[in-house]
Order: sequence, then structure tokens, then C-alpha cells
Amino acid sequence: MRTLLYLHGSLMLLFFLVTGCANKESPEKVCQNFIKHIYALEFDDAALLATEDTKKILETANIVRDMFQAKQPEILMVDCDIKGNVAVCSVLVDNLEEKYKLVKQKGQWLVQWEEIDFLSNP
Repeated sequence: MRTLLYLHGSLMLLFFLVTGCANKESPEKVCQNFIKHIYALEFDDAALLATEDTKKILETANIVRDMFQAKQPEILMVDCDIKGNVAVCSVLVDNLEEKYKLVKQKGQWLVQWEEIDFLSNP
């Protein structure tokens, strides 16, 4: 019985450690993963890293996906300026500078795209 209690307690601790540490990535990493998914036309995966407003834009992009060609760009993080719960990341994508705004919601960094960003970036 005592062993069963230790086992149960250990499993509970492991569960809390895993779920508590999940998806606490830096804005740089979130931004880089978002860009990779966008250029690969993986809009559903990009939506997992996006705010609700950005998800709506990605839903539209998913509809017209056939108009685009997937590619794997060269991505170089230049700088991420973090001020509180907002970060603006400058990124070189295939040697062209792009800027991405991220917001921290519920402890997780998410990309916040405006419609104009979708038209001017990728």
C-alpha cells in the first residue's frame, strides 16, 4: 500500500512538472517556429502559436493555400525587444528583414499578426 502511495505521488509530481513546463518557450523560439510553419504552408500548426485574431487570418490563408508555394526559408533572429508582455522580433528571412509582434497570454508567447502584416510579410 505504501509503495502504491509513493508511485501515485511520483506520477502526480511528474504530471505537474511536465504540464507546468510545457510551452513556455521564448518569443524568439515561438517566432521562429511560426515563420517555419507559415513558409511551409502549415497554417494549422502556425495557429497553435498565434493569438485568436491571428488564427482568423490563418483560417483565410488556409482557404487560399493553393495559391502559394511551400519553402524552407533561411531564418536568422536579429533581435527581440521585450517590454513586459509584448515583444517585437526582427528577423531576417531569406535575407529580407521582417518584424513580428508577440504578446504573452496566460504565460505563453503568441504571434499577433494584423491583416496588413499578412500582406507585407510572407
